[in-house]
Amino acid sequence: MEARHDEPVRLGDFILRNLEAIIATWEEFARSHWPSGESPSSAELRDNAESMLRAVAADMESGQSPEEWKLRSEGAGKWNASLDGAALTHARERLSAGFDIVKVVGEFRALRASVMHIWRASAPQSYPDRSDDLMRFNEAIDELVAVSVEAHSARVEQGRRLFLGIIGHDLRQPLCSVRLLASALTRGGAGADLPVILAKIQNGVDSMDALVRDLLDLSGSQLGKPMAIYPVMLDLGELASQVLGQAEVAHPGHVFALTTDGDLSGAWDGLRLRQLLSNLLGNAAQHGRNGGTIELALRGNGESVVMTVTNTGRMIPKDLLSLLFDPMVQHSVVDSDGPPGSMGLGLYICREVVRAHHGTINVSSSEDGTTIFTIVLPRHREGPHLDEEEMQVSRANSEVLGIQE
Repeated sequence: MEARHDEPVRLGDFILRNLEAIIATWEEFARSHWPSGESPSSAELRDNAESMLRAVAADMESGQSPEEWKLRSEGAGKWNASLDGAALTHARERLSAGFDIVKVVGEFRALRASVMHIWRASAPQSYPDRSDDLMRFNEAIDELVAVSVEAHSARVEQGRRLFLGIIGHDLRQPLCSVRLLASALTRGGAGADLPVILAKIQNGVDSMDALVRDLLDLSGSQLGKPMAIYPVMLDLGELASQVLGQAEVAHPGHVFALTTDGDLSGAWDGLRLRQLLSNLLGNAAQHGRNGGTIELALRGNGESVVMTVTNTGRMIPKDLLSLLFDPMVQHSVVDSDGPPGSMGLGLYICREVVRAHHGTINVSSSEDGTTIFTIVLPRHREGPHLDEEEMQVSRANSEVLGIQE
């Protein structure tokens, strides 16, 4: 219930009484700044805004001596654990969703402004006489911002370590393999083993090439550069069949099955979708049960095509599902005994490919170990209008895919 205009009210109490109005403003701001043009749910937009506001109100009501106020205003005092925990959780989830630090801080700026606006409009008589409330409120918001910035800094440092790990492990292994095989060729005497050696060299080069391309995609997206796509008309069923055949060769310990239903034609970037399917099937083989069946299903559904990749293995805990697409944390929460190029970038690239096509990607994992990735791609009946340079890239992609325009 909102405060009466003739009834002075403390700001902490006012926040608790007007949570819904404040959070609705928060939701509106988050929706207008959500990355990649997606349509998140109200729960995703609101995140843990309520817990943060309750922590702010509780902090404002707690006692604070002049010395404590001085230390805290300088950033040296004892911070509120509840406040910090709520801010840290929110910052991590927003950064995982694709918010940069500017947008995260912007949310708190919008929160501060909305509280002030609603309070001023609802309780004008109490506003001028509550400088102590304003001071405590701003302290709490500043703490939320500070924790968010620290979380972003930690994420950047984690990303730096990730890149070092990729270069030190994933790139070194195929590079050493290629060097040894090339050395064997220069010494001569390969004889009947020559085709095998050349095939292994090719596999090593392909692994390094895929890793470098993933790193370039990652660095571009981290700088805010959208993934470029060059759509052409194609049949997704034919493309999936090609990728599945390659997966069978690359992962002989697994059985792959493809099912298709309905119209699977549309305008998409075939090379990017090949990358998407290859990464998903490779991930399923890496984490799936040996000898198990990996199912790829495609279904035309009105103005979209729905793809699912299903495998059986270990159940993924619910609290980790949302982290699978985050390259900065995925490798630390999912087992890392995969092949070269598997430092957690594959699923992140999948998400970026889907976002570039204005689609959605979700994952579920049941108690019996069945994990399902579901991708919904909007169907376009014709490609977009491209400039000359983009047309050249599109034609080159078509030639690689064997598509006749």
